[in-house]
Amino acid sequence: MRLDARVVDQLLSRLFHDLIGPTSATSNGIELLEEFGPRGNDPIAVEALDLIGASARQSADRLSYFRLAFGGAGNSAEHSVATARQVAEAYFSSRKITLDFAAAVDDTAQPPAGIIKTLLASLLLMADSLPRQGRVSVEIAVDWSMTLTAAGAGAMIESGSIDSLHAADWTEGLNTRTVIGATVGHTARRFDLDLETPGETDIARLTLRPKNG
Repeated sequence: MRLDARVVDQLLSRLFHDLIGPTSATSNGIELLEEFGPRGNDPIAVEALDLIGASARQSADRLSYFRLAFGGAGNSAEHSVATARQVAEAYFSSRKITLDFAAAVDDTAQPPAGIIKTLLASLLLMADSLPRQGRVSVEIAVDWSMTLTAAGAGAMIESGSIDSLHAADWTEGLNTRTVIGATVGHTARRFDLDLETPGETDIARLTLRPKNG
């Protein structure tokens, strides 16, 4: 398929937005080191090194997450449930959102192609539905149906993202917020997954089911 250039633009804008935080913190840490130098146990030098280390880890965790959620690496059926759990926990830790990850299948199980990719993209949509810190949970059934829930004050999938999620023309009305919903919807359809988004107060929920399940 030919990917609309607007989709690429908006998706990259969103990814860069997520990566700019830890990258900027790394730069700040380097500036502290340059100004004061790592002399012995100088608390400022130690703080700078801690800042650089934490930021570098966040950048690596986010890149690993985006690689599977949006890159070609996520298209195969070679990734296990354990891989999805690991990259998701690392990413949510950097955003200070509690993640509950439950699966009725073994962690070593490898779901059909596209399941892990769709799951990780959908989890990002759930994280975006929380205006403040909260809790996101995912439950994976033996038939690879998945239920994702975000709970917290004001939790909801924005109307624009809902529209993009279900839109037949997934390039319509995109911006840096709705592009994640559009990508989730497109990816789900690409890999033959039905999706539902029931409306509830202070809860955002997304269910994904294989069509042949």
